Amino acid sequence: MNPVSQLRFSVNDNINGKDVGPSHVPIKLLDQFTSEVRAFIKGDGNEIDLDDLIISIEKGSLRYDIMGTALLAATTLWADIGQLSASNSLANIQPKRADIMAKWQARALISSHRKYAIFDQDNNYFVRVSSDSHYVNDDAKQWFEVEKYLIGDVIEAGGKSNVNIHLITPQSKNPLTIQIDKALLSKREDNFLFKRSKVRVVGEENLYTGALRNLRLIDFKPYAPKFSPDKFAEMVKRGTKAWADVTNPSQWLEEQRGYAA
Repeated sequence: MNPVSQLRFSVNDNINGKDVGPSHVPIKLLDQFTSEVRAFIKGDGNEIDLDDLIISIEKGSLRYDIMGTALLAATTLWADIGQLSASNSLANIQPKRADIMAKWQARALISSHRKYAIFDQDNNYFVRVSSDSHYVNDDAKQWFEVEKYLIGDVIEAGGKSNVNIHLITPQSKNPLTIQIDKALLSKREDNFLFKRSKVRVVGEENLYTGALRNLRLIDFKPYAPKFSPDKFAEMVKRGTKAWADVTNPSQWLEEQRGYAA
C-alpha cells in the first residue's frame, strides 16, 4: 500500500427519508463518526500527531478529507489499510482499528443504508463496508498454544503486582513481555539483566505471522554457548560416516523428494 498525503473517510445513510450529508446529520452520528475516524488514524500508537492534519467536510455523504504530510509517515496505518484492502480478516491489524471496523460492519449489517468507505483523492477505494461485506475478527482461529525455548537479552525485570521480564530476541522487533512467578524471579541470585539468557515459556503463537502473546515463564535454562573443536570434529566424523554410501548428494535428495526419474 503506497502512502498518500490525503485520505478520505465517508459514511452513508438515509435518515428520515434524507441522505446523510454535511447539512443533514444527527449529532450522535456526527460525534460518533468523528471520534472513530480520529481513533482509526491514530491506531494503537503515537506515530502520527492528529494536530498536524487538516480536515475538510465534503458533500455527497458525511465525508472527511484528511490532509497532511504526516500521513505519509504513518507506517502502521498504511499497513493496516493494505491488510483491509486485501482481506476481510481483522486479525492482523491493530486492535483499535479492528474494533472500529467491527463496529462499522455490525452497523452496516443492521441497516442496508449504512455504508462506510476509506479511499484517496482520486477515488481509489481501499475499504468498503456495507451489508454485502464480511469483515470479521477471526483472531482466535490464528493462535495456538505452544511451549518453546527463547534466547535473548533480558532488558527489564520486576513489577509490583504484575511481575514480568522483557526479553529481546534476534527475531523480535519489540521486547517480548513474559509473565513470571515472583518466587521464581527471587531465586535468581545473579545479575542477568542485559545478558543473553535462555528461557522456557508457554504461551500462544500466531499460525501465520509467528507472533507470540500471553507468554508465561516456566524456568530459566543454563546458557553458555562456546565452540568446541573436539565436538565439531566428532559431528563431522559421524556425518561423514552416515553419508559414506551416498555418491551423489543432489541425486539422493531428488530421490527422497520423489522427483528423480
